[in-house]
Amino acid sequence: MTEFEFPWEYNFPPFFTLQKHTETRKQQISRWKELILSYAKQNNQAVININDESELFSNSKINRTLDRELREVILTELCKTKNAELVGGKNSGTYELYWLTVDEWSNVIYSWAVNSGMTNSVLTFFELLNGDDTRDQQFYQLNEQVFMKALKHLEGKGKCEVMEIDGNYGVKFF
Repeated sequence: MTEFEFPWEYNFPPFFTLQKHTETRKQQISRWKELILSYAKQNNQAVININDESELFSNSKINRTLDRELREVILTELCKTKNAELVGGKNSGTYELYWLTVDEWSNVIYSWAVNSGMTNSVLTFFELLNGDDTRDQQFYQLNEQVFMKALKHLEGKGKCEVMEIDGNYGVKFF
């Protein structure tokens, strides 16, 4: 895996402080949202905790750290666009991240199932998330919780059935 390449703003000290000017603040939050989702995608990171210190929120080169309040503002905005979801309650600071929304993930997965002729077949989560047949797919090695949410979304539309046998999950696409 290649090292994540941070955008130029990451080395600009004001990027780490909530901007007062409305338009500047909108741009700042938008760029942080893009940064967080790009970082999560490249690192296949589906969960983030805004209480944790990480290279994402702290730039040691310029001695700047994004404060918790601004982290919460940004993740709240990601929740509004359905690119994040708070888990474990507000005080937990833990969010699931979706570089594609759950709806978009469900469409990607279902399109693959239809295009590859896998409808009316039962497939295990393991073979879908780690198998040779899906190695070139966006959902390859996707976080299992995010994968499950996407399948539950499809199940709600009548496009698949999720099943559990002895603690292992499988899915049948229709």
